[in-house]
Amino acid sequence: GFGTVVTGIPLGGRVRAGDPLEAVPGGIRCRVRSIQAYGRAQEEAEAGHSVSLNLADADAASLRRGQQLAPPGLLRPVRAAEVLFRYRPIAPRPLKDLARVRLHAGTDETTGRIVLVGRKHVAPGEEAPAQLRLARETVLAPGDRFILRLASPEITIGGGRVVSVSGRPLRRSRPGAAARLAEEAEALDRPRARLRALLDEPPGALWTAAGLAGALLRREDEAAA
Repeated sequence: GFGTVVTGIPLGGRVRAGDPLEAVPGGIRCRVRSIQAYGRAQEEAEAGHSVSLNLADADAASLRRGQQLAPPGLLRPVRAAEVLFRYRPIAPRPLKDLARVRLHAGTDETTGRIVLVGRKHVAPGEEAPAQLRLARETVLAPGDRFILRLASPEITIGGGRVVSVSGRPLRRSRPGAAARLAEEAEALDRPRARLRALLDEPPGALWTAAGLAGALLRREDEAAA
């Protein structure tokens, strides 16, 4: 009787009653009618809270598990992401380049391949830079954690952290590609350092404030400043 209600745990930021939101992938625009956290009405909710949002202007049939809600235009769906991947120490054999995997990120899952950077395999217990090339679009952002399973048999093989979401095939043979990813990973929790890294990649790239805001997951006025 309340219309469309979605539940989840915010990964970052905060949401207030009346805020405009967008469900990604899908691009469905909606508005927060009301908020509950732990069974009580709230005016706002923050990252880490278990939250229910009553949404206006969103048909429940158009939403699905795995979508993320964010301010309009902040997040974009991708089919490729650069990551640091750690292979399980108890794995029975090395993991080969281009292995078929199943990605679990947030509440979404999809299949794809892991493209190793600067190597042909990763040994059990090792960490390696890589690019995930996915079969369909999902939402990933720098700093997100993920879990990987083999596509078949479906056993957990490790996990890691998203470094960047270029959305394009990585030129992994380019000299310094692995070192570049390592530098970006170091800057994940330092927004100013990440900004400098973004401005250098690719060389000569031109960024708008809106583009930087999306890459940094900051408001546009913060990115411009």
